[in-house]
Amino acid sequence: MQATEIEDLYAKINSLLSSRRIVEAIGMLNYSMQHLDMGEHILALNNLDDTYQNMLKYTIVMGIKDPQRQHIQDNLVHNLFELSDHLRYKIFLQSTFHLNITGISDRDLQSKQSYGQIEEIISTLFLHNKLDDILQDSEISGDADNVQGFTERQRLLARLFGLLYASCKLSPEAMRMVNKLMQSENITWYEKSVVISAITLGLIKGFDAGRFEILFDTYSFDEIQISQRAFTGLMLGLYLYDHRIPYYPQIENRLRAMQGDENLEHDARMVLMQMTKAKDTDKVTRKFRDEIMPDIIKQAPKIEDKLGLYQILPDDPEGEKNPKWQSLFEDSPDLISRMEEITKMQLDGMDVFINTFANLKHFSFFRKLHHWFLPFVKEHPEVDNSLLGEDARSGELFIEGLKKTNYICNSDKYSFCFSVQSLPPQQKETLIHMFAAEVEGMAEMADEEKILNAQGQVNSIFTQYIQDLYRFFKLHPLKSDFTDIFNLKCDYHNKRFFKYLVNSDNGLRAVGDFYFDRDHFESALEVYDQLLNFDINKEELFEKMAYACERMGNIRQALTYYRNAELYDTNRVWNLRRIAICHKKLNENNKALECYQEIDLLEPNNLHTQISIGNCYLNLKKYDEALNQYFKVELTDADNMKILRPIAWCLFATCKLSEAQHYYEKLIDAGANRFDYMNMGHVYWCLGMRNEAIRSYLSSINQQDSTLELFISGFHDDLQYLEANGADLSEIPLLIDNILITKKKLYP
Repeated sequence: MQATEIEDLYAKINSLLSSRRIVEAIGMLNYSMQHLDMGEHILALNNLDDTYQNMLKYTIVMGIKDPQRQHIQDNLVHNLFELSDHLRYKIFLQSTFHLNITGISDRDLQSKQSYGQIEEIISTLFLHNKLDDILQDSEISGDADNVQGFTERQRLLARLFGLLYASCKLSPEAMRMVNKLMQSENITWYEKSVVISAITLGLIKGFDAGRFEILFDTYSFDEIQISQRAFTGLMLGLYLYDHRIPYYPQIENRLRAMQGDENLEHDARMVLMQMTKAKDTDKVTRKFRDEIMPDIIKQAPKIEDKLGLYQILPDDPEGEKNPKWQSLFEDSPDLISRMEEITKMQLDGMDVFINTFANLKHFSFFRKLHHWFLPFVKEHPEVDNSLLGEDARSGELFIEGLKKTNYICNSDKYSFCFSVQSLPPQQKETLIHMFAAEVEGMAEMADEEKILNAQGQVNSIFTQYIQDLYRFFKLHPLKSDFTDIFNLKCDYHNKRFFKYLVNSDNGLRAVGDFYFDRDHFESALEVYDQLLNFDINKEELFEKMAYACERMGNIRQALTYYRNAELYDTNRVWNLRRIAICHKKLNENNKALECYQEIDLLEPNNLHTQISIGNCYLNLKKYDEALNQYFKVELTDADNMKILRPIAWCLFATCKLSEAQHYYEKLIDAGANRFDYMNMGHVYWCLGMRNEAIRSYLSSINQQDSTLELFISGFHDDLQYLEANGADLSEIPLLIDNILITKKKLYP
């Protein structure tokens, strides 16, 4: 079975159990187990079935009240969930996937074998690190010894990663060994981080209360590189198995004990936000590829021409600023805004480099599963090898700078290093020197301005780690065999466990506003709806809920929320304007007009309001009233050519042809569209100026956004106005044919 088929079966059984449809769940489990030679588990399933049948008999048939019934039923569901885990794992083992990706065989994964190997590897790691310390203290070890020692520990770590990931459920003995490793000072922080990633990946593969316990314990560590990774794994596990938490009191109790911790609430929000940003990566990539980069590339020839790049190298004085730079950016404000947009996206934790590094995961380094989760460490021999031949100072600055860079994730840092290794020597040297110089400048600025704060570092760990996870689930060659956590809905705020982690109105408001600011209006609306239960000022909530509904197309509901917000009477003009817009979208122009007239009383002489009132009159076909509004705007804003268009149309609609001709001719001189040329043609035709009319109609057809079909359709929409202005409608078909003949002659 493919990963998707396994997950579908598992999800169906879990859904039945969550809904307490126990008989159906038992039937599906029994059918699946019979085909998988799971004799021991079938026996356990039959015992549970017998227990449930007896409970039904005593409760339903005999009507006996048992105070322990709820406890028995909960325990029954708990055990059925556990059997579903074993079923899922049995199917997992039938594929060769785990062997291909970890090198771990079925025999290795048997409970006793697995624990024995985990214990042996962890003990060997302890021994290796102690031996390294002794050698370093005695100063008898050389670089070759260090490389050999690091390589051997990485080999052991890879094996341990495979076992911790691929094992079904960790035994109590294995859990104790992992906790011992996590608490040991002889194991480096980055090795512990890899172990936590293995625990997380194993938890995503299948539910395990033991893995949850390890993640809970590790979150309390002082080393934030480890604790934040543990919390990310914890959040993912809680999200995936939220429906099972009520059946595992030890997990629920841990959540209760953490409740009310402000740091915990912040971390929960950070994971939620960064996971949402990761899910938006495709949207960001499209924007970067289709909007930002084309705008920057378009400026390249202009930059070269304006700055005279081909002349500055021979004799330009060093350090002299080019006086043309200022005028270049004045002429190209979009270039500045696009560059600022890239910077803002980086600072906001958006994944702007996914396309850059997506094709750089082919290096042999990434063939080892644990390397996708390895924090960037300069001690890695492959990192050193990438800089062979470079001067020590520049190489050290390059690696140190790359390590400290917060806007490139660990996986991409390794890709960057290995890519540099493949460059020609001159380009490689130039790039390293440029990057080293940039790093020194950034470090000085960081020291002077103190831009690196503790909270920022915490946030950057979440950002980089989740981007590492994103690359693994999206770019690994065997990605289809994993449950892609980034394909899930990611609605943490709807999950039961989330209320333990984020339970203050300020915390929940921050989540809602995050969704709202990124146009995730459905999620924002769900969070704001939860906030209505808090004792807080709800005016802004109603406004944002209304706006979210409006953007989602639920205009009636938007009106309800806008009216609720209006009751607070503190942002009346804005609310009335949004209410008016909603009524216009519903084609309720009379109601929209009432709103705009009320706005006009509150904010007299506002041009936007005057135009909106005129537009409502126009839509209601009250052309004289509309003209009065438009003339007011024209008088106040004489340079506004756009106001000529509705004025000219209203004059035509009220049979004031000479005045309409005057305005349309002004409009055409200022720059007309296909509708303006058509309407100008109407005016000429009704005035008897037939040749001028045909020329105008041809101009309308020949506009870039026009077609013959659009022209004819638009023409027929205006027949009532042509007739009102005295045109003979029987001539219209002849007129259109004449236009077609003339067009063929002039534009064959």
